Amino acid sequence: MRQRYDTNVETHMHGITRQPTEKQKTLKISFRHISTGFVITVVAALFAYTYRTGYGIGHMAVNAGSSTVQEAIAHSTLDVIYERTENGRSDFLHLQVDTAYNARGKGSFRMRPTCSRTMAIRSFDGKYRPTGIAPTGCFVENGSGTPQWRDTGTTRRIMGYDCRCAEASFNGRTWQVWYTDRLPYCADGITPADGSRGLILEACAANDSYSLKVRYIAQKIG
Repeated sequence: MRQRYDTNVETHMHGITRQPTEKQKTLKISFRHISTGFVITVVAALFAYTYRTGYGIGHMAVNAGSSTVQEAIAHSTLDVIYERTENGRSDFLHLQVDTAYNARGKGSFRMRPTCSRTMAIRSFDGKYRPTGIAPTGCFVENGSGTPQWRDTGTTRRIMGYDCRCAEASFNGRTWQVWYTDRLPYCADGITPADGSRGLILEACAANDSYSLKVRYIAQKIG
C-alpha cells in the first residue's frame, strides 16, 4: 500500500531550521579554542627559535664555518698583576677580567653578539685581601663618566702594548695614567655592555704619594 504524505506537512517540515543542541555548541566552542591555542603555540615556538638569545656561540661558529669567527667570539680571560706603592708601603693588585659573548638570533636573523664582562680585583701581601677598589677603576672609561680623563697625546709602549697618556684631577690629587685600548681583548666592532675601555697599565699621583705599575699580563682567548 502506497504511503501518503500530507504535502502541507512536508512543506512545513522543510521550512523548519534545526537548532544546535547545547552539546553541539559546547563541542564547537571547544574545537575553536583548541585551534586558536594550537596556532598561538606554533607561532610562539617559531618566534622563540628564530629570536632567542643566549644559546651560546656554537650556532654561529657552525654556520659561519670559519675559524676567524670562532676566535672572534671565543671566551677570553685576562689576568693583570700590578705593584702598588702608597705612602712608602707596597703590595700587589690582581685584576681578573672574564669576557664572554652572547649570540642573538639565528640564520638570516642573526645579529651581532653582545659582550659581557665579569671583573674582580684583590690585593696580595702574603695572602689575598679585599681592596675596596672597584675593578672598573682600572679603566679610563668605565661607563660612569668620572673621572674626566684628558688625553695628552703622548704615547709609549709598556710590556709590548701601545699606550696613551691621560691626566685628570679628583680626590684632591692630580693623576697621570698610561692606558691601552688593546686590553682586555674584545672582538672587532663589539662594544662591552659595561662601557669599560682603556685598561690602565701605569698610574701615579703628582706628589708621588701613589704609584701603580703593571708587572705581569696573561691573556687567554678560547
